[in-house]
Amino acid sequence: MVAAVAYQKLNQATKDRVDALLPLNPDRDNWLDLIPATTPAPKRKMMVFMIAATWADRIKSDPDYHTDGTHSGNRPPNDPSASQNIGYDDLARHKYWHFVDLPFSDDNTTLPSVPTPNAGTQIAKFRAVLNSVSNDPNVDKLKSYDLSWLLHLIGDVHQPLHSTTRVTATDLDGDNVATE
Repeated sequence: MVAAVAYQKLNQATKDRVDALLPLNPDRDNWLDLIPATTPAPKRKMMVFMIAATWADRIKSDPDYHTDGTHSGNRPPNDPSASQNIGYDDLARHKYWHFVDLPFSDDNTTLPSVPTPNAGTQIAKFRAVLNSVSNDPNVDKLKSYDLSWLLHLIGDVHQPLHSTTRVTATDLDGDNVATE
């Protein structure tokens, strides 16, 4: 729904630009299969935009992608691959990009630091790339990747359970972390 509202708020020039970037996603043909053939072209474009916003969750079950990081992929690996932005050649699921869990405590337990990268760091990174100016077709592929991720992450950060973790004396890492 966040993507649907966003698309309706875009000016025509921006719609034209995102409509040109999204076909570069390697999963686009599968998206088109989800849209009824009788859907009018303008609505079809909006639906592609909306489906693009789900792509980052769809790759979680795609065998071509791998889980990186610790805690079942919910914490970033301790290497530069965690925050790389190389586009569709990156076959990591980056589950830890989907949220930024700000810790809180009801029992005055010392709060852990917020792991990075996370949704907040990646939103900033993707916005910077999307705002850049270039005529290089490789940059457009990266912008397509970043747009698909950005659409998803903006929706994710609007979900309360994607933005907080309760820390207690018996759960020092917070209640959001799955065990390995």
